[in-house]
Amino acid sequence: MHRNRIFCRATIRTSLLLLLCSPTPWAANIPITYASTETQIAISYTPAGSGPCTITATDNNHGPVVADLDASKFANAANDLSRTVVNGFRWPTLANGPSRTVFIGGHDEVKQGSDGKWYSTALQTNSDHTITVSCNGGADTGTIHASARPICRLPRTTPRR
Repeated sequence: MHRNRIFCRATIRTSLLLLLCSPTPWAANIPITYASTETQIAISYTPAGSGPCTITATDNNHGPVVADLDASKFANAANDLSRTVVNGFRWPTLANGPSRTVFIGGHDEVKQGSDGKWYSTALQTNSDHTITVSCNGGADTGTIHASARPICRLPRTTPRR
């Protein structure tokens, strides 16, 4: 009976140690804000660390793949700190202290991918997207559901007679 008590205490201590050292229960939830146009979504967030974050986006309406974040088409496209003008991104990541703003998609922008083909970076108009930002090796994440919607509609005018 004495051995069972020692084993039980060791198991509880080990469990508490593993729980405290595990990053999953203490992972930061990264708050993300966004603004959008018909073909572009700008996301802003502040990661817990200074390292690069990975951004993924999914078109929820079964539209085209979000080419602007596809690392198989554009080198380092999903890495926020690698989205620079030098790396071929017209809208680079803006870093203001720890805060970052990433522009996903573009208007009338076509880029040549690593396979030699040309791809539009514009998002599908009137489409909902799920955007996830993952930092610190996946320990910190944030997800939003954003829409690429028209920002305004001009009233129809009737032609003059």
